[in-house]
Amino acid sequence: IHKGVDWAAPVGTPIMAAFDGEISFQGDGGGYGNLVKITHANGRETRYAHMQKFAIASGVGTKVKAGDVIGYIGTTGLSTGPHLHFELYQNGEAIDPLGTVTTVATAVAVSSGGSGDTAVETLTDRIVHVESGGSARAKNPLSSATGAGQFISKTWIRMMNTYRPDLARSLSTADLLALRYDATLSREMVRDLAREGEAYLRARGHQITAGRLYLCH
Repeated sequence: IHKGVDWAAPVGTPIMAAFDGEISFQGDGGGYGNLVKITHANGRETRYAHMQKFAIASGVGTKVKAGDVIGYIGTTGLSTGPHLHFELYQNGEAIDPLGTVTTVATAVAVSSGGSGDTAVETLTDRIVHVESGGSARAKNPLSSATGAGQFISKTWIRMMNTYRPDLARSLSTADLLALRYDATLSREMVRDLAREGEAYLRARGHQITAGRLYLCH
């Protein structure tokens, strides 16, 4: 069972801790490859797999802050290419990280500060670059991910219904999905996803950075 989420990124991309916590495991995780586990307050644990290498030599017992670099994207263990496999647990049960986590892997050199608009644009640029290399015709042969933003069909339809109801009402499902090849519209939808993340973070009092927005893609 695949309990987490995966983000493709170039080898060496920094991986950031999602929350304040303490490293509870750092080493060979078998199929996970180079693995870091971090325990957090309120029964949370995060796991970061397939790392190229670790960033914190002291390892287990080291306290980290959200946004601290803990390792670098790799393809160790049972991996078909460079990416981060990320898992979030609550009281020992795996839960969906996309609605909860605020910070994780990013190659963007953004620490703290900066406006929300700047962070959104920085993230949008990075997502388009990492997901498709900027190619509007990109197509993942292993999934329905398509276009510059590599949207899967279900997510794209949701985005169209939410942000372009004019198109959603007037076009067939097939025609809507074909719009993923429109580079301008695909980028617009990536930006809207980032703004959803921005709204989520602001509602919880978090500072807006590209790093904190990354998992909202």
